[in-house]
Amino acid sequence: MIDNRNRYQSNFEKLEVWKKSHKLVIQIYEITKSFPKDEKYGLIDQLRRSASSVPTNIAEGNEKKSKKEFIQFLFTAKGSLAETKYHLILARDLNYISQKNFDDLLNQINEIGRLLNGLIKYLSSMIHHPSSNYAFTLMELLIVIALIALLGVAALALINPKKQLEKAWDGKRKHELSTLKKVFEDFYNDKNFYPVASDVCYDNPEVNEEICSCYLCGRETNQSSFSPYLDRLPCDPQYPQRKYFYQYECNSKQWYKLCAILSENSNGGSYNYAVSSENAPSQLCPILPACPPDPAGKYCLKRSDPEPTPPVCNICGEFANCLKPVSCDQPVQLYKNSQCQKPCQ
Repeated sequence: MIDNRNRYQSNFEKLEVWKKSHKLVIQIYEITKSFPKDEKYGLIDQLRRSASSVPTNIAEGNEKKSKKEFIQFLFTAKGSLAETKYHLILARDLNYISQKNFDDLLNQINEIGRLLNGLIKYLSSMIHHPSSNYAFTLMELLIVIALIALLGVAALALINPKKQLEKAWDGKRKHELSTLKKVFEDFYNDKNFYPVASDVCYDNPEVNEEICSCYLCGRETNQSSFSPYLDRLPCDPQYPQRKYFYQYECNSKQWYKLCAILSENSNGGSYNYAVSSENAPSQLCPILPACPPDPAGKYCLKRSDPEPTPPVCNICGEFANCLKPVSCDQPVQLYKNSQCQKPCQ
């Protein structure tokens, strides 16, 4: 059978850089199918949009009458390519894609970037001005400066991946708590009370003045489903260092509050973000104490290895990034400072 698709090809479809960027988009659509469902309107949408923007701008720019306009669209395509690169780095660091898939996609992105630079350089050499073959008008210069600034912002995002990762975690937390708020309201409309610990928590509730408190995480055994309201309960992206904290009125179950610890403006790992029913009391989320400074803040253990080694130390506390002190049988002794000089009582 004769393939007639080539008969209807537009001019942009003949460009090598468009073919390669179109291939990249198809691969990204396939790979993102395996991403978590709760990323549908988050990372999946952002990655697909930035990737498809590259061939889209190449195609649109190629149809313009002016080579100057074409170059402007190519610079926009470069910006989208840099954005796609960052989203892939984020997906890799969140373990949504394998290192092998990441390396393959990164090689394609680098090749597309080289082709875009070559095409921009070629079109620039063809533009003729009376004073110079490479002169720019003031308007063109301003446009180029603006595009370079946009690329600079994208480059800064890549320079500080930890900050971007924390922003992604916070975005995921806010999205998941917003989803739970809607689901809990559906639960209430059906049953006339809000979920209790046995419905959504993986631990037994603690009771304090008729307020029940527990932790929520779908990764724990037998807590992945909240059927039929939710296929999988969420879990803080930094679990077990950080956990979603759930509170409700033990008897009537007529209000609830769900708390999270955001990386942004975090004070010693204290809960600083929450969703709740409209009638929930204010200031319920616990304010966790920050770990005290060394030496009181560390519990250290002398090692008994034949070779001299530094002591093993754990920081204090049990919330957020703080771990419980090491527990050991006697005669092993715990110390309060890293020099192993102040024994624990």
